[in-house]
Amino acid sequence: MSKLSGISRCRKNSFFIGNINCNELTKKNGSPLVFVSIDRVKDNYCSLRKSLDKHYPNSHIAYALKANYSKPILDCLLENGAYIETISKLEYEIASKAGFSPNKIIFNGLGRKREELRNALKHGSIINIDSCSEMKLIAELSQTNIKVGLRINPKVKLPGLFVPKSSKLGLTFSEVKKCMQIAISNKIEINGISFHVFHNLANPIHLSKVMRAAEKFKDYLEKKQHKPIQYIDIGGGWAPKILLTHDNQDVFIEKVQKEMETRFPERTLILEPGRHLVGDAVCILSQVTAIKKNGNTNWVVMDIGTNYIIPAPGYSPIVNTCKKGNKHVVNVVDGICSPAGMITKGIKLPNLTEKDYLVIENCGAYMGVMAEQFVFPIPTTIFIKNNMLKKVIVKKSLQEILEHHGWV
Repeated sequence: MSKLSGISRCRKNSFFIGNINCNELTKKNGSPLVFVSIDRVKDNYCSLRKSLDKHYPNSHIAYALKANYSKPILDCLLENGAYIETISKLEYEIASKAGFSPNKIIFNGLGRKREELRNALKHGSIINIDSCSEMKLIAELSQTNIKVGLRINPKVKLPGLFVPKSSKLGLTFSEVKKCMQIAISNKIEINGISFHVFHNLANPIHLSKVMRAAEKFKDYLEKKQHKPIQYIDIGGGWAPKILLTHDNQDVFIEKVQKEMETRFPERTLILEPGRHLVGDAVCILSQVTAIKKNGNTNWVVMDIGTNYIIPAPGYSPIVNTCKKGNKHVVNVVDGICSPAGMITKGIKLPNLTEKDYLVIENCGAYMGVMAEQFVFPIPTTIFIKNNMLKKVIVKKSLQEILEHHGWV
């Protein structure tokens, strides 16, 4: 049995996850099929938790809910003690419904309404403020002992930033000063700072640089209110382990440990990984529908669309096949009539024919929550736990899609 890059394996020209023959499931459920390994989600979480317990135990892992809303994933993370990070009323309600206690829910976001903030404060959730407008709303609430954090924009110069200097996200140092004035005038305690400036981060040195820049904010806040902050939330944006150039997770955590002990001693550390926990826990089994060549370019067309495999900067899904033979360079694409429908570009695969299967790895983050019924329906999803089928969510029928669009 040959090992592929993610959760799937090849055995006798068929794809397997554990002992489950994925190709056999297409006979009943058709193609494409999305496979979610709950075991991989658990392994990813527990591996990160183990590294933190070794280097900086005063810490919480808050799963970034926007990465994947699937109930079996949330059940797994809840069972293993995770916190959860939300960025809207919808996500806050999903987290609550999933069973996360309010004090384990982090409520981030931009432009939240007064009642949303009031509700989160009432239930004791961790709130990070992202504008002076929100701070004013907090000040207007008739509540005592209010504690909130501030989401900052450290304004560092680094490659691959998700949040550049001019981003709508995070507070500049001058805006932090304004928020601090409002907080002091209304007896609001600033008990933490947070930032999230990366996507697909693979170099721990970059994270260290941002933590150093954040120290300036911490020093100012503690001086103004004459008390230490309680936590620093370093956000997420870590690459999934399948793509990390530094594949030893301890390298990341050791860097974080050193920065925490030097710049934020005794403060609680919060991480908000999303893709890092679920990115490599999902693969898609998809069938080749067409092979074509335009000039010197070879194209392999699949029955899955980029309406589900959402392209993201900095990484591509990983495509594998069980076929053997000499390889040549191809572009793997969907059948959507748009030049943007690129699944992955310039990879080497053996000669394929129509009806061959490919497995597309690293599809766990954002692919489900950002999916649209655009040309292709959202595919059937199969959840696997302990090498057994746990749950199947069948794709919507044509009738259900038409009903959604007002035909019935």
